[in-house]
Amino acid sequence: MRKLIVAVGASLFVMVSFSPCEGAGKTAPRFQAPAQKTKGIEVTVSDLFATKDWKSTQVRVLGFRLGMSREDANENAHKHDFVLLVPDLRNLANCGRNICEVCNSGGICPGITLLFDKEERVESIEITRTPRDAALAVRKAAITRKFKGSTYEFFNEYSENLREKLLGPGVLIRREIQSPPKVPLLDVSYRYPKRGLEIHASIDESLSTTPVDIDLSVSLVLPIDSQP
Repeated sequence: MRKLIVAVGASLFVMVSFSPCEGAGKTAPRFQAPAQKTKGIEVTVSDLFATKDWKSTQVRVLGFRLGMSREDANENAHKHDFVLLVPDLRNLANCGRNICEVCNSGGICPGITLLFDKEERVESIEITRTPRDAALAVRKAAITRKFKGSTYEFFNEYSENLREKLLGPGVLIRREIQSPPKVPLLDVSYRYPKRGLEIHASIDESLSTTPVDIDLSVSLVLPIDSQP
């Protein structure tokens, strides 16, 4: 699962992902879905980043969770008046591919993307912060507007210092300077293996002040308890 976080700069792009845990035995299924009676931590209700010792397998994003079957994911989407669509092809029928975006009937998407494995179960949930220059209807629908406390602050007022304060230093897995037209970008990725979290960010290095606009994306992925 991939995901990134932007640290410093005037323009920021961040990404985060969550994924379920792998079975210990060789014959165990890759994803072990939590018992139905387990409610988990719903990020639109509770402040996830203020919760002690949470892991990605406990997290719910509008009811979506790691290990969820495609059938259950579609049912959950309909429950919230959404459908699963193919990214960049939102005018097409429901998504049957491995990557699906959660959108409403008008093609407006709140910033939730699901990645399915070969067994048709959710192996990653990506949450993307809606850019401040997006259309008003898109900004109003953004899932990050529903987050609470420090989790809301993380997505809407992101900084490198805030990331370390809430999540710790993490494991730096990528740091690269890109040179797109006119704007030098710092591309940074962090991983939190025990939590099952990945972050990716692109920072506008031409600006020295706190980012005015941030595209943040966080992915819930498989926790790896054996890693430091």
